[in-house]
Amino acid sequence: MNTKLFLLATLCVGLFLWSCDKEPEVEADFLQCNVDGVNWQATQSLTGNVQQDMIIVNGVCAKGDTLRMLIQDHEPGTHLIKNIRNITLLKTEGKTYVPLNSADGYLTVTEHDESVIKGTFYLTVDAGQGDWKEITGGGFKVTY
Repeated sequence: MNTKLFLLATLCVGLFLWSCDKEPEVEADFLQCNVDGVNWQATQSLTGNVQQDMIIVNGVCAKGDTLRMLIQDHEPGTHLIKNIRNITLLKTEGKTYVPLNSADGYLTVTEHDESVIKGTFYLTVDAGQGDWKEITGGGFKVTY
């Protein structure tokens, strides 16, 4: 009798646990792109915050290079990146690269709610005197 009761209780607990909905997996925050064809990922740190209606995304890769995005157009859609709007800065090799206004650069915000922004980007940045870098295949998801 005790064995049947134990088996019945085990079966009930098992069915209960099986029927519970699993929590959806949450996608981890990320910031990645290719800089002149070389993979770049924010593996050392990645932060996001809001200042004066601008979302600031800041990532640092393993070798210490920094990519910073100052996102003013954060509603879903495709927006231009220039050195006065949606500024994206790359600090590498002791130089700061800023968006090249004469080249097309685009930020596409695919999702944005009260604390998470997600999207893609590509642009050309310049450290001056024709020292350009192409940033392609950019993607991010940041909680702020």
